[in-house]
Amino acid sequence: MEDKIEELKRRYKKGEISVSSKKHKIKNMGTIQAYSSIKKLPASLKKGSLFVDEENFAILVPINKD
Repeated sequence: MEDKIEELKRRYKKGEISVSSKKHKIKNMGTIQAYSSIKKLPASLKKGSLFVDEENFAILVPINKD
């Protein structure tokens, strides 16, 4: 039994065993966009305020007060 556990640990570390049967596609975070242009920003957006856009699943956080 101990030998089997050690073998499984070794195979897992080598990447021979996957955690799930599904392969998850990894999305490049540089390609994710909530808005295709500045014209698509919410009209109710206030400068310098935190804004939660539930329609586009986005949170807009100000980086300065200007």
